[in-house]
Amino acid sequence: GVQTCALPIFWFRHPKRQNASIAGLPSQPSEGIFLPESVVSEMAPLRSDGPRERTGRTDWDRARLGVVVPLCVVVSIAIICIVVAALMSAQRADEVAVDRETQLLTRAIENRGDWSMRRLQTLVQPGDATRALSAEAQQRRLGRNIRIMSDHDLVVIVDGSDRMSYVSAERRDPQWTAGHLAEIAPLVDFMRRRAKELPPRVIQLKGPSAADDTTTLPRSFLQPYMGRMSIVAAVPLGPTVSDPLSLGGEAASIVFAVMTIDNGQFADFGNRLQVANLREVGNGLLGRDDHVFDIDDARGNLVARLAWTSESPGKHILYSVVPFIGIALAGFAVLAGLVLRYMRHTAAAIKAGENRLRFLALHDSLSGLPNRHFFGERLETVIQSVR
Repeated sequence: GVQTCALPIFWFRHPKRQNASIAGLPSQPSEGIFLPESVVSEMAPLRSDGPRERTGRTDWDRARLGVVVPLCVVVSIAIICIVVAALMSAQRADEVAVDRETQLLTRAIENRGDWSMRRLQTLVQPGDATRALSAEAQQRRLGRNIRIMSDHDLVVIVDGSDRMSYVSAERRDPQWTAGHLAEIAPLVDFMRRRAKELPPRVIQLKGPSAADDTTTLPRSFLQPYMGRMSIVAAVPLGPTVSDPLSLGGEAASIVFAVMTIDNGQFADFGNRLQVANLREVGNGLLGRDDHVFDIDDARGNLVARLAWTSESPGKHILYSVVPFIGIALAGFAVLAGLVLRYMRHTAAAIKAGENRLRFLALHDSLSGLPNRHFFGERLETVIQSVR
């Protein structure tokens, strides 16, 4: 009355004979043992492949990314900060250099105006005796010493009645010419206090302030004359405003000297100030490295426009810093390469250790044959694939 049941028997082959994985069922089962064909067909896949490895990202991969990404971000931020600091330093150096050149040029123009005014004072020698001379006597007196103003273009005498006579300062035998100079007339009105403010496109370089009522002090101005930037010095022979209550109360004559700043004088300015290619420009084309300096009056009217090639010390700073930046970048690249190499080797070692531990967990430590845990995983895999 006892029933017997034949169970399928599994046996294992040595890895060297066929596969290192679990062996399938024997092709010819032992006597008295019969296996259904469905079981044999389902167990056939066990003959080839070992347990399937999980392909998901491991904790070590995530840890490696957690180290590499912050390192790359920190290095990138450091490099960007270095480059930005170098660029800002170069830009600031260029701005400081341009401001310095502008201040030196402005001071040079003011000094040239003061020098022109003092030269004219030496020629005129204002005083009561000079003031009492007639217009013809003043012309002869100035003509004898006109060589003092040889670097000027024009000397103009304006008498008490505002009649003008002028002579070229470059001629050895001066010939005075009577006429009206439109560029000088507004300055005459200002000197005689008929105008409270300076004319448009005129800047006072030296002398009392515009609000000062003094009419006997010399002045120098910067203004366009015949389309060129010029320095105009004015020296009165006495009070420029008539005073009927005083003896000899007529307005005194005023002597003007006009000096046009030509290319030669701009070259002299450039040599003294170490400014390259200094010149007066209009609306023409400018070079890429040219700096433009607009000289405006108190109302914002353009008096003159100057341009020169700036020294650009920022370029020299960048040229000196770029090699060090390159060395720093190379150092960061080498460091990142070494870190990544070390992490890759460490990951490979850990991966090999994990594979070794997995093999020991699924195989017998003595014979190296798959154990029941191996069989359980394979069986679970087969069942899931059948479902």
